[in-house]
Amino acid sequence: MKISGLFVFALVSTCFAQDQPLRHSRRPARYVSRPMQNAGLQPNAVQNAAVATLPIWQTTSGAYNYQMVGTNPMVAGAGTTTITTNVIPLILTFSDGTVFDPTVANACSPQAPQSLVLSSPLFNNSAYTAGSVSLGTTQYLDGYQRANFWQYTSPAGISPNYHTLLSASPVAAIRISVPAASGSTVASPCGKLGEMDINWFDTYVQTTVFTQLATLGVVPSGFPLFVLYNTVMYQGTSASCCILGYHSGFNNPNFASAVQTYAVADFDTSGDFASSPDLSSLTHEVGEWLDDPTGNNPTPWWGHVGQVGGCQNNLENGDPLSGTIVAITMSNGFTYHAQELAFKSWFYHDVPSIGVNGWYSSNGTFKSPALPCEVSVTSLNISPTSIAAGSATTVKITVGPGSGFTGIPGGSVSLAASNSATPLATYALSSGAVSTTAVLPAGSYNLTANYTGDLNFAAGSSAAVAVTVGSASVSLSPVSLSFAGQNTGTSSAAQAVTFTNSGTAPVSISSVSFTGAVPADYSQSNNCGSSVAVGAKCTISVIFTPTATGTRTASLSIADNATGSPQTVPVTGSGVVPPASPTISVGPASLTFTGTSVGVAGAAQAVTVKNTGTVSVTISSISVSGGDFSSTTTCGASLAAGLSCTVSVVFKPTTAGTRTGSLSVADNATGSPQQVSLTGTGAVAAPKVTLSPASLTFASTTVGTGATAQKVTMTNTGTAAMTVSSIKLSGTNAADFAQTNTCGTGLAANASCTISVTFRPVAKGSRGASVSIADNVAGSPQIVSLSGAGK
Repeated sequence: MKISGLFVFALVSTCFAQDQPLRHSRRPARYVSRPMQNAGLQPNAVQNAAVATLPIWQTTSGAYNYQMVGTNPMVAGAGTTTITTNVIPLILTFSDGTVFDPTVANACSPQAPQSLVLSSPLFNNSAYTAGSVSLGTTQYLDGYQRANFWQYTSPAGISPNYHTLLSASPVAAIRISVPAASGSTVASPCGKLGEMDINWFDTYVQTTVFTQLATLGVVPSGFPLFVLYNTVMYQGTSASCCILGYHSGFNNPNFASAVQTYAVADFDTSGDFASSPDLSSLTHEVGEWLDDPTGNNPTPWWGHVGQVGGCQNNLENGDPLSGTIVAITMSNGFTYHAQELAFKSWFYHDVPSIGVNGWYSSNGTFKSPALPCEVSVTSLNISPTSIAAGSATTVKITVGPGSGFTGIPGGSVSLAASNSATPLATYALSSGAVSTTAVLPAGSYNLTANYTGDLNFAAGSSAAVAVTVGSASVSLSPVSLSFAGQNTGTSSAAQAVTFTNSGTAPVSISSVSFTGAVPADYSQSNNCGSSVAVGAKCTISVIFTPTATGTRTASLSIADNATGSPQTVPVTGSGVVPPASPTISVGPASLTFTGTSVGVAGAAQAVTVKNTGTVSVTISSISVSGGDFSSTTTCGASLAAGLSCTVSVVFKPTTAGTRTGSLSVADNATGSPQQVSLTGTGAVAAPKVTLSPASLTFASTTVGTGATAQKVTMTNTGTAAMTVSSIKLSGTNAADFAQTNTCGTGLAANASCTISVTFRPVAKGSRGASVSIADNVAGSPQIVSLSGAGK
């Protein structure tokens, strides 16, 4: 519901039995979602802007459009989306001097709440199961979202690698002074609890805090998560306390009015809220943001599920709150309490649920979708009810509101026969009614109209209507099929069987299948549909794909409502040994390139392609994926039996870190395309010094005379320019030596310079010093040891 500019979810204690029980007389815990403040933009413009700033996908469920963060898991191959989450602690100072600081530990929280948040399952992996089903080792909300769309994200689904992950990016704490008129503190079981007006606070966040955050690198493409500590909110008056968190969005003027979403939640250790300790509020708000980032999702009216009573709208996945708190112990030894979240299937009445185990919430508290609020009444009229075979009758169905309810039911209604589990027909309601003509299958049975319900009206069925329809019969041509010798594992050309309704009533077809000795060797397609009218024909096309050699027999079986059902057509075929198939090996299976400087091509590594069969292999393409790898090859368009060719792969990283790709060989051999995984490590360019020689020794030299100069070659053997800040002599007898050099202020990669050293002893005996080279290379300064003797 909407209250004073707020869309409120899981809200008022008088409506929700699921509100948190309290340890003493404090007011109930609540969560809200503030509407997207779009600065005059139309809704479509808001959504388009949101797509430009956050990865958001949109789709339709029933008659409802909605949007969520990440990528659509219901599209095949959906992968991983990682959202930078700016974790921002808010240090609040109230007018009585009380400071609530999530960055420090205290008596209520022996570990700093901010540190606990960063170490929590919001951002770190833990193993999750739903019942006995493993959701994988991942973040809590990613595990939730995978469970939410399990029909698509399970190992058997179309997007098993789907993930939406949060990458924590800690931001320096923001200090806020709460005016006396906008907040105060109250006693709590552990210290004090801060209470402040959400309207003042949210305005301050949007107008002041986000201006500060713009200078700290927080941008609209990320997700700012503000962490409060033992501080809650109220709306207008403290009597409406306590809001533990909310999420919202606005057009951020610091970034050309780009859409900025964010969330605020309390890390609670006050003891005021029995079922909302530590991480509960954060998992609630981040979960709601994940499935409704801008507050635009039109959640329908619902009610009467589990412990929830009453009918409300605009609820999100964190509501209702009557689920089971999930305790998760992380590697820091802290046990977190995450909130159970309701699935999308719960609100949008997916039947069956697309969630894990067919559940409607992440921990299995809800076993069925939320019931609509409205009661429906369905009526069916058929005239006439005694029908000649093939004749049409008028079917009228009306669905209206029950006593005391208003509105017009939508959705669809089906016409079902008492002797069949499959509906005879399904119709879309128009203004709550259907009026059509129908040709019904032969037989005597009772018909009912079954209303499937919509998001507001509950399902219902009409009273039964007795109907009698004439009989049906069929003929098949030809009466048998025979396939000539067919290579095993390959498919034949199709042969057709014509199915003719030769009776006086429509024929209902319930299944077309194969029975007999080897039914799996045969397949069929047909244009018969579920019903064939009187005098009409349809075609069943049969294909033979032998799995073994020799004679292979089966029967085409058509189950229908005609005399003699099921109708059968014997089929026979002969499987023969196919000619030799091309085979190929590609190895090794993977290549690993050790640290290679960014932008520099490393040494090539070879992959051998060998024809291991007895016939020539046709190679259609050799390609490399991943922008950091390239290849050349000696392979041509074909490779004769027993011969080999080579593919040379070069790694030239574009950025530092681990880089991956694959080599793909497409051909006509079994297993095509053959794959070789490619992995390399890009290294940041850096200078490196080589000194040759590393020390100089001068022969005995008469005091006061100079020895012949000796040279040291200094080479930059690294991959980046080297800066030389000084070359000087040091050590006990530095005055006995002198140096000149050609090095200047630095060396480019692979460049060299010369340091010339002379020795002129000033006294007899052993004389020692060193050349010290100060530069930007690891281990600076570089040292060349000098020794000589005076005589």
